[in-house]
Amino acid sequence: MDGRTKLIIAAAAIGALIAAATYSHYSRQDTLAAGLAFGNSILDIQDDLKAAQNGLALRLNAWEQGGIGDDDLLEYYPGHLERLDSVIARYDRLEPPPGFGAAVSLFKLSAESQRQSDAEFEAWVRGGDPAAKSRSGKLLQDAFEYESEALAAFNDAKRGRAG
Repeated sequence: MDGRTKLIIAAAAIGALIAAATYSHYSRQDTLAAGLAFGNSILDIQDDLKAAQNGLALRLNAWEQGGIGDDDLLEYYPGHLERLDSVIARYDRLEPPPGFGAAVSLFKLSAESQRQSDAEFEAWVRGGDPAAKSRSGKLLQDAFEYESEALAAFNDAKRGRAG
């Protein structure tokens, strides 16, 4: 092989390495951008869930303080539960990056448990059944546990330790 052929082969090899490195860089950038968009989508859903729960908490506080009656509180519940249904449905439209599926499932389970808790609390206010109030408390505890597990799964996935 003459010197010119070796030079051409070396230049081709260097070009291939540069192309591979460039592709790898842009691929990582695309992955980071997709991950950021996904994280923002999760945050938006969580913020909307929190806003819905805060709206209910304000009414519950007013109800407990005697500022509103049972009828006023019960009138609020159907719209509140519809808002939660709408928020929960958004989890199904997410396209999580690899490794984040478990976190999404757990966030959704948490929101569903919160919704069920609120429905049971409404049933207690409506009918006075202490078992409904007890179920509400248990479901709320479940929601907190799912949320903690979801946050841990999300952080593990961010670190590349998804299971």
